[in-house]
Amino acid sequence: MDNLIESIERNLRMSDFIIRKKGRSILKNYDISPAQFRTLQVIINHGDEMTLSELSEVMELSCSTVTESLKRMEKLGLVERKKDEKDARFIRISVLPKGHEILDEVLKIRREYLKKVLQALTPEEHQNLADNLEKLSDELKKTKSDFM
Repeated sequence: MDNLIESIERNLRMSDFIIRKKGRSILKNYDISPAQFRTLQVIINHGDEMTLSELSEVMELSCSTVTESLKRMEKLGLVERKKDEKDARFIRISVLPKGHEILDEVLKIRREYLKKVLQALTPEEHQNLADNLEKLSDELKKTKSDFM
């Protein structure tokens, strides 16, 4: 069983590495860094808007580090920072249309790459993989409070 767990962990790590590397090569065609891409993903997955402190916490970075990145992203027209209407101490960050466009385009290219790679599997294997990855993801989500 330990050898099987080692194999699963190694293959998940390698798959993640290859997909991320492919994603970075795609980003070279855009004026955006991998960290900025991740920032867009985090904000959009959070409902398209979040506070600076929420973003810092989720990304596990200091507010000052996130602020510097957001300044560059704002100059690129990817995000907008504004003071919270109810409490001016909070800064709200939202993704602008250009940020959505870049994220959508990059994810589309990445999914096309994955689609091409997955042609080696049968439709049944596709379904089994999707089902098992969903189960794994659900179980991992249950444990995230252990380390977050």
